[in-house]
Amino acid sequence: MKTIRGGWCLVVAVLAGLLTASFAIPQKDDQAEVLMQAAHQKQFVEGQLEQAIQLYKRIVQEHAGDRTVAAKALLEMGQCYEKLGNMEARKAYERLLSDYGDQNEAAAQARSRLAALSGNVGSRSSEMVTRRVWAGQVPPDGYVAGSVSPDGRYLSDVDWTTGDLALRDLMTGKARRLTKGGVFLDEPSFSVISLDGKEVAYNWFNKGGSPDLRVVRLDGSAPRILYSDKGGLAFPTDWSPDGKYILALLYKEPSTFQIAVISVVDGSVRVLKTLDSYSLKIRFSPDGRCIAYDARQQDSDNSDIFLLAADGSREIRLVEHPADDQLLGWTPDGSHILFASDRSGAMSAWMIRVADGKPQGSPELVKQDIGQALPIGFTRSGAFYYGLEIGATDVYTAEFNPATGRVLTQPQSATQRFVGSNSSPAWSPDGQSLAYISSRTPRLLGHHPEVISIRSLETGEERDLSTKLGFLWGPIRWSPDGR
Repeated sequence: MKTIRGGWCLVVAVLAGLLTASFAIPQKDDQAEVLMQAAHQKQFVEGQLEQAIQLYKRIVQEHAGDRTVAAKALLEMGQCYEKLGNMEARKAYERLLSDYGDQNEAAAQARSRLAALSGNVGSRSSEMVTRRVWAGQVPPDGYVAGSVSPDGRYLSDVDWTTGDLALRDLMTGKARRLTKGGVFLDEPSFSVISLDGKEVAYNWFNKGGSPDLRVVRLDGSAPRILYSDKGGLAFPTDWSPDGKYILALLYKEPSTFQIAVISVVDGSVRVLKTLDSYSLKIRFSPDGRCIAYDARQQDSDNSDIFLLAADGSREIRLVEHPADDQLLGWTPDGSHILFASDRSGAMSAWMIRVADGKPQGSPELVKQDIGQALPIGFTRSGAFYYGLEIGATDVYTAEFNPATGRVLTQPQSATQRFVGSNSSPAWSPDGQSLAYISSRTPRLLGHHPEVISIRSLETGEERDLSTKLGFLWGPIRWSPDGR
């Protein structure tokens, strides 16, 4: 038995405008799923449309019997052709209607696109488009937990070669260190760039001491400490529009989470809300009157999105749905909130209009299948930056000869659930059950914990233990009595 971890990099993409509604992909056979994921990688992340088209053609040719998947592939193929300015798009849509007209959602979109190509509806100038702007390798336990500058030029991040806070130029890919002496003895964690683009607020974990909330100017000035608490942490999540306060999630031992604002002038703290669980997606509205955040639903690992008055006086539930809804951010004009939701089957981008601190109408789907997006922020121009973790960690089993140590069979996946997000396997003492950690959200940026899954070798049944802990890291071990 082993855990296999793929190499992973962080990809930052830009979203702008709106997209007509798409649809979810039901369960598919493994090979079709692999091809579809590869095609999506080429289309949405790398922008390699020609290569994506070839993969979609393979899906249609090799998996024509899976009508839902084949229809989806033809639809995506047509959209790739459109972006290339190729009239083959019309043929893809027409084939979808001819051969897979019973696939209602795909067929409806194909008809819409054919009408647009015929000039019967408005242009797609408002289409949401993604492109990769930076990719890089980080350590297995690393992550990008920074923000984008208002002009979209820079990304605050950790320089994983030294453990220092750095500012990465997204035009050149080069990073400039803003702190010195990280070397992983002291190191930064989460960071957020001020709205004027002149300062960065960040965590600094001191060797053998308490973690600080610090601010450093981009002109090379020495950092200054705003907040320090031996019994807790302050994770910066946003700056107030006037630049006077830093919005933060406070963690106090043993398990208290609070939304607070911290004065940039004197470091004074004002607690606005105490939460039942942690969330690092907490954002000021552009006018500074409201704070949006997501939080776990009662008796569920899924979340809803809330609006809190900036003074903490009142609160409403902005997005309430049985699905998992996670905040991505406010649009720069404050008229909408962008959020991720799996209500359509796959984690997708949705948008809801907000006025006077209240929701207006129902959410609208704006981008299908965005993956487990790590929100990095909006720029003034309306581009939304987010990160994608590329790679996988999974649990496999194989038979081996204990006398020789030789592996006798090819590794087989221990579970088909949440593929790519499972780790830390441990056999029960009687060898009849396999426990492992299963992650349901992006590393560290989710608001609900991972679970411990237990699979019975005899029946194949799997059950989840939700520990309600803020963090859960392996390795895990069974007690000798197996309880």
